[in-house]
Amino acid sequence: MPDLALIQAAPAASANGSSLPNQPANARGVRLYFVGSGAVSYTIASAQPASAPSPVFAASQATVGSYVLDEPLLPGQNLYVTALTGTVYFRWLFGG
Repeated sequence: MPDLALIQAAPAASANGSSLPNQPANARGVRLYFVGSGAVSYTIASAQPASAPSPVFAASQATVGSYVLDEPLLPGQNLYVTALTGTVYFRWLFGG
């Protein structure tokens, strides 16, 4: 899988979320890959939230029914990780 990266744990002091790194300007979404019981909580925003974000989405293989989840993003948006358990990988999605 090209450009597959491991989601790093959100820093303990960052309840506001940590953005996924190295987002290309033309990315139109992100694909999450859950390994085993890996789970991630996140929000989507155009800038890092100044306080605890709402809404926060929780995703895992158990909650989405698959080991893969595609999350579309509008131009300028990013996915901000608020919590991570286990192993979750991601890659950027492109195109319309």
